[in-house]
Amino acid sequence: MLEAGGLASYDDFLACSAGEMVAQTGTSQTRRIVLHQGTRTLYAYLKQYRYLGPRWRHRFRRHKGAIEARNYELMRELARIPVPEVIAIGSRSSGLRLRDAFILTREVEGTSSLESWWSDRLKIGDVSQALRREILGEVLDLVVRMHCANFYHVDLQWRNLLIRDSIDKPRLFVLDSSRGGLRHLPWIRWHARMRDLSSLDKSARRFLSRADRARFVHEYVRATGCRESPRRLITRILADRRRKEAGG
Repeated sequence: MLEAGGLASYDDFLACSAGEMVAQTGTSQTRRIVLHQGTRTLYAYLKQYRYLGPRWRHRFRRHKGAIEARNYELMRELARIPVPEVIAIGSRSSGLRLRDAFILTREVEGTSSLESWWSDRLKIGDVSQALRREILGEVLDLVVRMHCANFYHVDLQWRNLLIRDSIDKPRLFVLDSSRGGLRHLPWIRWHARMRDLSSLDKSARRFLSRADRARFVHEYVRATGCRESPRRLITRILADRRRKEAGG
């Protein structure tokens, strides 16, 4: 199917300009592409990395696509967290320099980001107290399993959580973890925990009450056995958000 869609070689993945551009940074761009073969259709995301000019990266340093693929595997195997399927991955070096790389992942069908899902529901007044607590319970369970396995996402914003409605209950998926990983030293875990909780609170402030957010932290401390008190942790989360908004 990849070959039929024009992705037969490494260069094809790097040169691909098909589909819709959905994200772009200084070193990467992400495209949503659709591949066809007979009656089969594949919806996927192709993230292309280019390390040119002053953006020098050593060839023996993992590129972000490789880190993301490894982290998906860790989350799935260590914490039973649903993640996208990695279809293909590759990189190319020249001398000691990493030139470019890519990762192709299958789209998680029937999902939208938690941020856009919640925003759309609010517009039509369709977020009851019961549904709010159910979703927050799912987010809490996901974060607790992740942190208890010593895995930290480091960019755990609502836009990096996918939600799929189902008959039984909503299901969450995690994506875009190119900066996280396992953390074993206590002070590194302390910092990574703050990054995750502060990132979650970035969107939570837009959609949830202070009571909802405080309840989340209290239940997180209880479930993980975190040594910090809920009050102290809430204070640090709020301070971290103020620093980030001030550009610190």
